[in-house]
Amino acid sequence: MNKRYDSIIKNGLKEELSFKNSDEKKSQSQKLLKRLTKYKDGYLGFAYYDHIPFTNNQAERDIRPIKVQQKISGTFRTQKGADNYLGIMSIISTLNKQKMPVLESLRKIFDNQSLIFNSV
Repeated sequence: MNKRYDSIIKNGLKEELSFKNSDEKKSQSQKLLKRLTKYKDGYLGFAYYDHIPFTNNQAERDIRPIKVQQKISGTFRTQKGADNYLGIMSIISTLNKQKMPVLESLRKIFDNQSLIFNSV
C-alpha cells in the first residue's frame, strides 16, 4: 500500500511540473501533494486499522438511510410515521456506535428492559 501511494504522489509531482501556464493549478496541486505527503499516515490509517473509518463524516452516514427511504417511497405518508422511523433509526445508530447487538437490544427496549450503555 505504501509503495503504491508513494508512486502515485511521485507521478503527481512529475505531472505538476508539466503545468507551465497556470500558476493557480500549479499552486493548488502543489498544496494537495504536500498535504498528501505530510499526512500520509492519516490518509492511509483506515487501510491498516479496522477501527478507523474510511471517512470521518458520521453525520452523512447517519442520514444516508433516511435519504434512501425518501428516494424509494417518495416521502413518508404521515408525520407520525416519519417520527417513528427517525426514532427507531436514531436508536439503531446509537446501538451501532455503542457496538451493542441491535436486534437483541431492540427486543429489550420493546420488553421494557433496561439497556446499559458503555461510558465514554
